[in-house]
Amino acid sequence: MQRNQERMEQLQQMAQSLEIWESQLEQLEVQKNMMEKGVHDLQTTLDAMAELELLDASSDAIVPVAPAASVNIQVKKPERYIVGIGAGYSVEQSFDKTKVILDNQKGKIEKTLDAINERIKSLVEQIEKVRPVLERAVQQLQQQQQGMQQGSGQAKRINPDEI
Repeated sequence: MQRNQERMEQLQQMAQSLEIWESQLEQLEVQKNMMEKGVHDLQTTLDAMAELELLDASSDAIVPVAPAASVNIQVKKPERYIVGIGAGYSVEQSFDKTKVILDNQKGKIEKTLDAINERIKSLVEQIEKVRPVLERAVQQLQQQQQGMQQGSGQAKRINPDEI
């Protein structure tokens, strides 16, 4: 009886660990999506800047100002760009320096994204290792208790959600 109680406690700890890992996995997926969006946004900015650098003198462009309204404007090749450097601060820089700043920001985000992906991989491996062990142990425990209860004339099942 004492052994079953200890086994039950172990199963509860495994189940709690599994829940924690799954919660961490969900949080990491949210962070991963935010980082991927950041990389995409920075790449879009770099692509737009490269297009602006191809302008000769000035070009016409249509700029949306509202969902159903746009304006015609003339765009000229910018001499300088204003780029955010963090903590709400921005600096005015040449194309080359702005590109370096944005490339560095993108690289840092990609490095963080790599670390997140590694942690996700590690958690998935832990979850895939523990879940089947937990499921088998719960099933065995249920079968043992059913056998014991059938012998005593009672038919009570363990709810796996309680473990």
